[in-house]
Amino acid sequence: TTDMMNTSENTYVIPEIPENIFKLNLRKRQEDTDISIAQVHFLHTRPNGETETFVTDGNGEVNILGLEKGVHIIEEILAPEGYLLNANIIKFAVLDDNSIQIESETVESNENSSITIVVNEKNNVKVTVEDRVAPYSMQICKLNNKGMVLAGAEFTLYEDEKCQVILDTKTTDEEGKFTIENLIVGKTYYMRETKAPIGYKLSETQETIKIC
Repeated sequence: TTDMMNTSENTYVIPEIPENIFKLNLRKRQEDTDISIAQVHFLHTRPNGETETFVTDGNGEVNILGLEKGVHIIEEILAPEGYLLNANIIKFAVLDDNSIQIESETVESNENSSITIVVNEKNNVKVTVEDRVAPYSMQICKLNNKGMVLAGAEFTLYEDEKCQVILDTKTTDEEGKFTIENLIVGKTYYMRETKAPIGYKLSETQETIKIC
């Protein structure tokens, strides 16, 4: 005989597997370095028009889960002090066959640096966004051999060592000073005095300026 009282039945609930299992990993770093940038704000617009804001963590990363089918747009909206905002738009689509189609028109370098988009074998998206360090300004003061400031001295800033490509020309003011702006980090500049104040001899020294 069978003891029906000792018979048990186990019921298992099979979880539903959502279609929007794709994810995006975004990493923010300084241009041409491996330095991560935290506290960068990105706006994500989903296919239904809903938006959400993400902020990079201490590793300069953001992970966005649940990439449903349709077009997704991600753009940088706020960069930390000292960095230029990257104007490139990250645009891609999750297609009906679960593949990823990159639709960004500007993924190469621009004046605010670049974006690299890679889709792996699992159709997850990995994005590396580079930001350029904001330009520097530099103030120059012209003195004579007795330490007195000199007005009216003209200096020219060049892009090349042979001093053929002119970037800017400045003249010292009444305090013997002038300011050069928009100096790019990592770039080398060259400067010469191209006009001496009245009564002074033109300097033949060429200055090399390296922005680090």
